[in-house]
Amino acid sequence: MATKNKDHQYVVRTLSLPDGSRKYFYGATEKEAEAKRDDYKVKLAGGLIPDDKTTFGEVAKIWVEKYKAPYLKPGSLRTLRSRVNTHIMSKFAPLRIRSITPLMCQNLLADVAKAQYCDCNGVQSNLRDIFDVAIELGCITRNPVAVKRKLPSYKRK
Repeated sequence: MATKNKDHQYVVRTLSLPDGSRKYFYGATEKEAEAKRDDYKVKLAGGLIPDDKTTFGEVAKIWVEKYKAPYLKPGSLRTLRSRVNTHIMSKFAPLRIRSITPLMCQNLLADVAKAQYCDCNGVQSNLRDIFDVAIELGCITRNPVAVKRKLPSYKRK
């Protein structure tokens, strides 16, 4: 059931969140407010956290420390951290992971290729793996780097 607030918007507040708090949904009409509530319920049921503010940097840190570090030799881990910090974290670290689009990822890969680094495919692979971990954590539903394209390889000058 919806009620009107002082701004003449309809308010539906029938959804209890897993942490025990209540979520309010607003709309110009009662149906619009209920549609927002129902959309939120579907996302929650699918395992997605709709109000998630997780940054790319947080997920990348989890990926390196929990998914990669235990299985790599020190030299390989040093190379991986260098690649991630140099090429990926400098652009994406402060951004919310949900706000990163496929075009943003493609621009990053194009910049790496344009700078003629020899590890373009490694950067693409690392990006894809980080977004796969974000899917596992429930931060996003789709990987913006899901399409595997062969990028040009360059030799360092």
